[in-house]
Amino acid sequence: EELMSSIKKKLDILLEEKAALQEELKQNDELGNKLSVKLRKTAQQNEWKKFSNHVEELEKISNLLLSLSGRLARTKNALLFLSSDASSEEKVFWDLESKYKRLSQQYEEALHLQKNINNRNHQVLFYLQKYLSKDELADYNHFIKMKVKLLVDYKELIEKIKLGDEQLKALTSS
Repeated sequence: EELMSSIKKKLDILLEEKAALQEELKQNDELGNKLSVKLRKTAQQNEWKKFSNHVEELEKISNLLLSLSGRLARTKNALLFLSSDASSEEKVFWDLESKYKRLSQQYEEALHLQKNINNRNHQVLFYLQKYLSKDELADYNHFIKMKVKLLVDYKELIEKIKLGDEQLKALTSS
């Protein structure tokens, strides 16, 4: 009963953090939209498109890396659990081992893509210097940095909330 109460309190705190983080995400998106509107009006069409594509790719690769790292961690935990269980089926172990290797390869490929996207950021920044003031360039750098950070923080928070819900359900059913 005390443990359930503690988990419920922790979940309440996490849900408050989620609301605050959603507000930060909204504010950061508004900053990005403000920059996008200015660039759409002042930049050449192809340069605005590069900016827009860069922001989309950054979000996609960040989400992909987060997803793959989570799947890798769960697969590794399953492998560790199976290897400690002498009676586990060998086929299940090899399936998980194969899945882990495939996920590891996909993660490495995603890291390579992220590196390319980060390199492209320098090209985009070069174009933006023609259209944005120093303060607006600082806003752009802040927007890009925070976009990734907030996505990571949000994903981690969602995972903690899921874990708390699962713990609560497990305690309720036992």
